[in-house]
Amino acid sequence: MKPTVVVVDPSSTGKCVVHEFIDQGFKVLAVVPELESKNIVCQDMLEACQQVFSYSGDTQKLVQEIEAASDNIGVVTAGGENGVELADELAHHFGTLSNPAEMRLARRNKYNMGEAVRAAGVRAVEQSFAMCTEDVDNFLARWTPEPYKIIVKPNESSGSDDVFLCHSEEEVRAAFQKIQGTQNAMGVKNHGALIQEFLSGPEFVVDTISRNGEHKVCTIWKYDKRHVNGQFNVYFGMVLQDASDEQFTPLIEYAFSVLDALQIKNGPGHAEIMWTPTGPCLVEIGSRPNGLSGFWQPLASAGCGVDQVTSIVKAYTDPVAFDELPVVPTRKLFGRVVFMVSYESGYINELPGLEMTKSLESYVQMNFSYKTGDFCNVTIDMFTATGIVLLMHESSQQVEDDVAAIHDMCKAGKFIVVERSNKPQDPALDTEPVVEMKEA
Repeated sequence: MKPTVVVVDPSSTGKCVVHEFIDQGFKVLAVVPELESKNIVCQDMLEACQQVFSYSGDTQKLVQEIEAASDNIGVVTAGGENGVELADELAHHFGTLSNPAEMRLARRNKYNMGEAVRAAGVRAVEQSFAMCTEDVDNFLARWTPEPYKIIVKPNESSGSDDVFLCHSEEEVRAAFQKIQGTQNAMGVKNHGALIQEFLSGPEFVVDTISRNGEHKVCTIWKYDKRHVNGQFNVYFGMVLQDASDEQFTPLIEYAFSVLDALQIKNGPGHAEIMWTPTGPCLVEIGSRPNGLSGFWQPLASAGCGVDQVTSIVKAYTDPVAFDELPVVPTRKLFGRVVFMVSYESGYINELPGLEMTKSLESYVQMNFSYKTGDFCNVTIDMFTATGIVLLMHESSQQVEDDVAAIHDMCKAGKFIVVERSNKPQDPALDTEPVVEMKEA
């Protein structure tokens, strides 16, 4: 008899994880954090899972509910960022594959994460967690980079939520005041803010799967970021890399060192790493799958023969299948996830780009939620992208040509035709927000 699986926070790609376990014949119990309930609990989820529990902080009650639903809990895993700590706690209670409890906070709290990596002797970002203006001033007194660039962001959030690139001490202080005491995108109140060294260089994502401390790469992506609409590092997409290329050996070794430092011994890892002039350095890592609701999965599966969603099931339930996974996959096809960027704000009159995009040679699928009559904002971060497109082909040139075609349509106003709006923007700070791709 197959064990029952508990997926904590089945948001974003967590929904794909739920359905993959079900497709493999497992019964699934879903635990939905109260903060996420409106976004997750849909009819599809209710019908797919054996039972769905809402969690509001009473762990003892939740454990009793799970035990009443099944006496055969064999897997507990986090589907999204808000489920990381609770999944660890439940896994320890039920005695399933888990990650050591002593590093639980460091796997979720960005400041503790960086310090744990540093304590393990692994390159980590220079940083400080500021609870008051005095803490801010103390960091500024000891860290004076040239040119002057400092990052200020919430300590526990995701996406581009209030992440600022500051060019002066005044901007750092202003960014801190904006973040301190406010509610972030995860629905959590910000108690303080994280102040960090600005890391320069190309940024990569290393998606991994682990079992009993043995790590394997699922995919490596390179972010495509550009300076548009007056904003710093707007995401234009992420490009599938050939992880087997020896140039990525230092990146992979570094990623595995981070996994060891944070004791991510079982389950998925989603690491964002900047390859600086002095070598790889962690931006942050989540002990959960890559986000974007698994939009990238068809490309990872066909392009590398491995994808993180199916690898999660193998790692938790089938040691033989896990052993058969390559430590580093070889890319077979070329592809990327493309973010569509809007250069104008206004009400949508026409959408000619939809059919043109679908006609591209490397087109696979598209996620586009706008319709005529909707208001479209200028793209300044991941959440104001007008949509995402998945491209895949045996020819790298074909993919690049199609990427250029999409971005050219967007820039020329031929993807979305809007009635221009003079709607005033409301910048809270005269700083440049840094977009960090996390949960979609």
